[in-house]
Amino acid sequence: MDDPYLIGYFLTNEPNWAFGDYNLGEMVLNCPHPLETRERLVQFLSARYDGDIGRLAARWDFSARSWDQLREPNLDTAGLNEHAKQDLADFTPVIIEEYVRVPAQAAKRVDTNHLCLGLRWAWIASDAFFAGSRYCDVFSINCYQMKPDATEIAKTSQAAGLPVMIGEFHAGALDVGLPANALRGVENQAARGDFYRYYVESAAAIPELVGAHYFQYGDQPVLGRFDGECLNIGLVDVCHKPYHEMTDVVMKTHHTLYDVCSGRVPPVKVQPQEMPREGFG
Repeated sequence: MDDPYLIGYFLTNEPNWAFGDYNLGEMVLNCPHPLETRERLVQFLSARYDGDIGRLAARWDFSARSWDQLREPNLDTAGLNEHAKQDLADFTPVIIEEYVRVPAQAAKRVDTNHLCLGLRWAWIASDAFFAGSRYCDVFSINCYQMKPDATEIAKTSQAAGLPVMIGEFHAGALDVGLPANALRGVENQAARGDFYRYYVESAAAIPELVGAHYFQYGDQPVLGRFDGECLNIGLVDVCHKPYHEMTDVVMKTHHTLYDVCSGRVPPVKVQPQEMPREGFG
Protein backbone atom coordinates (compact mmCIF):
# COMPACT_ATOMS: atom_id res chain seq x y z
CA MET A 1 0.00 0.00 0.00
CA ASP A 2 2.88 2.35 -0.79
CA ASP A 3 1.77 3.33 -4.31
CA PRO A 4 2.66 7.04 -4.70
CA TYR A 5 0.27 7.40 -7.64
CA LEU A 6 -2.77 6.39 -5.59
CA ILE A 7 -4.53 9.31 -3.93
CA GLY A 8 -7.10 7.28 -2.03
CA TYR A 9 -10.24 5.22 -2.36
CA PHE A 10 -13.99 5.78 -2.44
CA LEU A 11 -15.99 3.64 -0.03
CA THR A 12 -18.87 3.24 -2.49
CA ASN A 13 -20.76 5.19 -5.12
CA GLU A 14 -24.27 6.66 -4.91
CA PRO A 15 -25.92 4.38 -2.31
CA ASN A 16 -29.31 3.37 -3.71
CA TRP A 17 -31.10 4.49 -0.52
CA ALA A 18 -29.64 7.99 -0.84
CA PHE A 19 -31.58 9.39 -3.80
CA GLY A 20 -33.99 11.16 -1.47
CA ASP A 21 -34.57 12.19 2.13
CA TYR A 22 -35.74 8.76 3.21
CA ASN A 23 -36.63 7.71 6.75
CA LEU A 24 -34.20 4.79 7.09
CA GLY A 25 -35.48 3.82 10.53
CA GLU A 26 -38.96 3.35 9.10
CA MET A 27 -37.51 1.33 6.21
CA VAL A 28 -35.78 -0.95 8.72
CA LEU A 29 -39.09 -1.70 10.44
CA ASN A 30 -40.73 -2.36 7.06
CA CYS A 31 -38.02 -4.78 5.95
CA PRO A 32 -39.21 -8.41 5.54
CA HIS A 33 -35.78 -9.88 6.35
CA PRO A 34 -34.02 -10.44 9.68
CA LEU A 35 -31.68 -7.52 10.31
CA GLU A 36 -29.03 -6.80 12.89
CA THR A 37 -29.86 -3.16 12.16
CA ARG A 38 -33.40 -3.73 13.50
CA GLU A 39 -31.90 -4.90 16.78
CA ARG A 40 -29.78 -1.74 16.89
CA LEU A 41 -32.92 0.29 16.23
CA VAL A 42 -34.74 -1.38 19.13
CA GLN A 43 -31.78 -0.60 21.39
CA PHE A 44 -31.84 3.01 20.19
CA LEU A 45 -35.55 3.38 20.94
CA SER A 46 -35.29 1.56 24.26
CA ALA A 47 -32.56 3.96 25.37
CA ARG A 48 -34.68 6.93 24.30
CA TYR A 49 -37.67 5.70 26.34
CA ASP A 50 -35.65 4.38 29.30
CA GLY A 51 -36.62 0.80 28.46
CA ASP A 52 -40.32 1.52 28.96
CA ILE A 53 -42.31 0.14 26.02
CA GLY A 54 -45.45 1.66 27.51
CA ARG A 55 -44.06 5.16 27.16
CA LEU A 56 -43.20 4.49 23.50
CA ALA A 57 -46.62 2.98 22.84
CA ALA A 58 -48.34 6.02 24.32
CA ARG A 59 -46.13 8.47 22.43
CA TRP A 60 -46.57 6.62 19.15
CA ASP A 61 -50.25 5.76 19.71
CA PHE A 62 -49.16 2.21 18.96
CA SER A 63 -50.39 -1.02 20.55
CA ALA A 64 -47.09 -2.53 21.65
CA ARG A 65 -46.72 -4.57 24.84
CA SER A 66 -43.10 -5.61 24.41
CA TRP A 67 -39.99 -4.57 22.53
CA ASP A 68 -40.14 -7.87 20.63
CA GLN A 69 -43.04 -6.53 18.60
CA LEU A 70 -40.62 -4.03 17.05
CA ARG A 71 -38.28 -6.89 16.18
CA GLU A 72 -40.83 -8.61 13.97
CA PRO A 73 -40.20 -8.34 10.20
CA ASN A 74 -42.67 -6.51 7.95
CA LEU A 75 -43.93 -4.24 10.69
CA ASP A 76 -46.63 -2.04 9.18
CA THR A 77 -45.56 1.58 9.73
CA ALA A 78 -48.28 3.17 7.60
CA GLY A 79 -50.40 4.14 10.62
CA LEU A 80 -47.62 5.47 12.83
CA ASN A 81 -48.03 9.05 14.02
CA GLU A 82 -45.60 11.92 13.54
CA HIS A 83 -43.87 11.27 16.89
CA ALA A 84 -43.05 7.75 15.76
CA LYS A 85 -41.84 8.90 12.36
CA GLN A 86 -39.57 11.47 14.01
CA ASP A 87 -38.06 8.90 16.37
CA LEU A 88 -37.39 6.63 13.40
CA ALA A 89 -35.97 9.48 11.34
CA ASP A 90 -33.59 10.28 14.19
CA PHE A 91 -32.11 6.82 13.68
CA THR A 92 -31.17 7.66 10.07
CA PRO A 93 -27.85 9.40 10.86
CA VAL A 94 -27.01 6.58 13.28
CA ILE A 95 -27.28 4.06 10.42
CA ILE A 96 -25.34 6.27 8.02
CA GLU A 97 -22.51 6.89 10.47
CA GLU A 98 -22.10 3.16 11.00
CA TYR A 99 -22.31 2.56 7.24
CA VAL A 100 -19.34 4.90 6.83
CA ARG A 101 -17.37 3.96 9.94
CA VAL A 102 -17.09 0.20 9.41
CA PRO A 103 -15.45 0.17 5.95
CA ALA A 104 -13.48 3.37 6.58
CA GLN A 105 -11.83 2.02 9.71
CA ALA A 106 -11.28 -1.40 8.12
CA ALA A 107 -9.51 0.21 5.17
CA LYS A 108 -7.36 2.39 7.42
CA ARG A 109 -6.21 -0.66 9.35
CA VAL A 110 -4.63 -2.11 6.22
CA ASP A 111 -3.69 1.11 4.43
CA THR A 112 -2.55 4.12 6.41
CA ASN A 113 -0.89 5.85 3.46
CA HIS A 114 -3.88 6.83 1.36
CA LEU A 115 -6.96 8.96 1.78
CA CYS A 116 -10.52 7.85 2.44
CA LEU A 117 -12.47 9.79 -0.18
CA GLY A 118 -16.00 9.15 1.07
CA LEU A 119 -19.11 7.77 -0.61
CA ARG A 120 -19.62 9.83 -3.80
CA TRP A 121 -23.16 10.90 -2.93
CA ALA A 122 -25.39 11.59 -5.95
CA TRP A 123 -26.55 14.77 -4.18
CA ILE A 124 -27.21 15.96 -0.63
CA ALA A 125 -30.85 15.12 0.06
CA SER A 126 -30.49 15.34 3.84
CA ASP A 127 -28.09 16.69 6.44
CA ALA A 128 -27.95 13.11 7.73
CA PHE A 129 -25.60 12.40 4.82
CA PHE A 130 -22.86 14.22 6.71
CA ALA A 131 -22.98 11.63 9.51
CA GLY A 132 -19.75 9.65 9.53
CA SER A 133 -17.72 12.37 7.85
CA ARG A 134 -15.23 12.28 10.71
CA TYR A 135 -14.08 8.86 9.50
CA CYS A 136 -13.18 10.25 6.06
CA ASP A 137 -10.41 12.52 4.82
CA VAL A 138 -12.46 14.01 1.99
CA PHE A 139 -16.20 14.41 1.39
CA SER A 140 -17.12 13.34 -2.13
CA ILE A 141 -20.21 14.19 -4.13
CA ASN A 142 -21.06 13.75 -7.81
CA CYS A 143 -21.79 16.94 -9.72
CA TYR A 144 -23.29 16.69 -13.19
CA GLN A 145 -23.49 20.41 -13.94
CA MET A 146 -21.73 22.56 -16.50
CA LYS A 147 -19.47 23.67 -13.66
CA PRO A 148 -19.42 23.23 -9.88
CA ASP A 149 -21.21 25.83 -7.78
CA ALA A 150 -18.64 27.49 -5.50
CA THR A 151 -21.26 28.52 -2.93
CA GLU A 152 -22.69 25.01 -2.66
CA ILE A 153 -19.22 23.47 -2.42
CA ALA A 154 -18.34 25.84 0.42
CA LYS A 155 -21.57 24.98 2.28
CA THR A 156 -20.92 21.26 1.81
CA SER A 157 -17.35 21.57 3.07
CA GLN A 158 -18.48 23.51 6.15
CA ALA A 159 -21.21 20.98 6.96
CA ALA A 160 -18.87 18.01 6.56
CA GLY A 161 -15.87 19.65 8.18
CA LEU A 162 -13.79 18.35 5.28
CA PRO A 163 -12.44 19.37 1.89
CA VAL A 164 -14.66 18.27 -1.00
CA MET A 165 -13.96 16.15 -4.06
CA ILE A 166 -16.28 15.80 -7.04
CA GLY A 167 -16.69 12.07 -7.66
CA GLU A 168 -18.24 12.23 -11.15
CA PHE A 169 -18.77 14.71 -13.95
CA HIS A 170 -18.85 14.45 -17.74
CA ALA A 171 -20.24 15.66 -21.04
CA GLY A 172 -20.96 13.81 -24.26
CA ALA A 173 -21.89 14.53 -27.87
CA LEU A 174 -23.72 12.86 -30.74
CA ASP A 175 -21.15 13.34 -33.51
CA VAL A 176 -19.48 9.91 -33.16
CA GLY A 177 -22.41 7.57 -33.71
CA LEU A 178 -23.56 6.72 -30.22
CA PRO A 179 -27.32 7.17 -29.75
CA ALA A 180 -26.99 9.10 -26.46
CA ASN A 181 -24.77 11.97 -25.42
CA ALA A 182 -24.54 12.23 -21.61
CA LEU A 183 -26.01 13.76 -18.49
CA ARG A 184 -24.59 16.99 -19.91
CA GLY A 185 -24.58 17.30 -23.69
CA VAL A 186 -22.40 19.48 -25.91
CA GLU A 187 -22.11 19.88 -29.67
CA ASN A 188 -19.13 17.68 -30.60
CA GLN A 189 -15.81 16.24 -29.43
CA ALA A 190 -14.04 19.60 -29.59
CA ALA A 191 -16.76 21.05 -27.36
CA ARG A 192 -16.22 18.16 -24.95
CA GLY A 193 -12.61 19.31 -24.61
CA ASP A 194 -13.78 22.87 -24.02
CA PHE A 195 -16.25 21.59 -21.41
CA TYR A 196 -13.51 19.65 -19.62
CA ARG A 197 -11.26 22.70 -19.39
CA TYR A 198 -14.10 24.97 -18.29
CA TYR A 199 -15.31 22.54 -15.61
CA VAL A 200 -11.90 21.59 -14.22
CA GLU A 201 -10.50 25.12 -14.13
CA SER A 202 -13.71 26.33 -12.45
CA ALA A 203 -13.26 23.55 -9.90
CA ALA A 204 -9.59 24.40 -9.32
CA ALA A 205 -10.53 27.97 -8.42
CA ILE A 206 -12.75 26.84 -5.52
CA PRO A 207 -10.63 26.74 -2.32
CA GLU A 208 -12.67 24.00 -0.60
CA LEU A 209 -12.54 21.69 -3.63
CA VAL A 210 -9.49 19.42 -3.84
CA GLY A 211 -10.28 17.39 -6.95
CA ALA A 212 -12.69 16.42 -9.70
CA HIS A 213 -12.86 12.78 -10.81
CA TYR A 214 -13.97 12.39 -14.44
CA PHE A 215 -16.47 9.66 -15.32
CA GLN A 216 -15.28 7.78 -17.30
CA TYR A 217 -12.17 6.65 -19.23
CA GLY A 218 -13.97 4.78 -22.02
CA ASP A 219 -17.24 5.18 -23.90
CA GLN A 220 -20.12 2.97 -22.93
CA PRO A 221 -21.00 0.20 -25.42
CA VAL A 222 -23.39 1.10 -28.21
CA LEU A 223 -25.80 -1.64 -27.09
CA GLY A 224 -25.73 -0.30 -23.55
CA ARG A 225 -24.27 -1.27 -20.23
CA PHE A 226 -26.26 -3.16 -17.55
CA ASP A 227 -28.88 -0.43 -17.30
CA GLY A 228 -29.00 0.47 -20.98
CA GLU A 229 -26.79 3.56 -20.86
CA CYS A 230 -24.78 3.98 -24.06
CA LEU A 231 -23.15 7.37 -23.53
CA ASN A 232 -20.32 9.12 -25.34
CA ILE A 233 -18.40 10.02 -22.19
CA GLY A 234 -14.98 8.45 -22.69
CA LEU A 235 -11.55 9.85 -23.32
CA VAL A 236 -11.31 6.85 -25.67
CA ASP A 237 -13.90 4.98 -27.70
CA VAL A 238 -14.78 1.29 -27.30
CA CYS A 239 -11.75 0.37 -29.46
CA HIS A 240 -9.49 2.40 -27.14
CA LYS A 241 -8.89 5.06 -29.79
CA PRO A 242 -8.48 8.46 -28.13
CA TYR A 243 -10.76 11.36 -28.87
CA HIS A 244 -7.82 13.67 -29.60
CA GLU A 245 -10.04 16.75 -29.79
CA MET A 246 -10.70 16.14 -26.12
CA THR A 247 -7.53 14.47 -24.83
CA ASP A 248 -5.26 17.20 -26.24
CA VAL A 249 -7.22 19.80 -24.25
CA VAL A 250 -7.17 17.60 -21.15
CA MET A 251 -3.36 17.49 -21.25
CA LYS A 252 -3.07 21.25 -21.81
CA THR A 253 -5.50 21.89 -18.96
CA HIS A 254 -3.47 19.82 -16.55
CA HIS A 255 -0.23 21.61 -17.45
CA THR A 256 -1.65 24.94 -16.22
CA LEU A 257 -3.98 23.67 -13.51
CA TYR A 258 -1.76 24.54 -10.54
CA ASP A 259 -1.49 28.11 -11.79
CA VAL A 260 -5.29 28.30 -11.75
CA CYS A 261 -5.46 26.65 -8.34
CA SER A 262 -2.96 29.13 -6.87
CA GLY A 263 -4.76 32.13 -8.34
CA ARG A 264 -1.92 33.15 -10.67
CA VAL A 265 -4.12 32.45 -13.71
CA PRO A 266 -7.90 32.94 -13.76
CA PRO A 267 -10.11 30.03 -14.88
CA VAL A 268 -11.41 30.17 -18.43
CA LYS A 269 -14.68 32.11 -18.53
CA VAL A 270 -16.30 30.89 -21.75
CA GLN A 271 -18.83 28.11 -21.11
CA PRO A 272 -19.43 25.77 -24.04
CA GLN A 273 -22.97 25.69 -25.34
CA GLU A 274 -25.04 23.02 -23.66
CA MET A 275 -27.07 20.76 -25.94
CA PRO A 276 -30.27 18.89 -24.98
CA ARG A 277 -29.84 15.53 -23.33
CA GLU A 278 -30.55 12.83 -25.92
CA GLY A 279 -31.00 9.08 -25.92
CA PHE A 280 -32.42 8.64 -22.43
CA GLY A 281 -35.55 6.49 -22.28
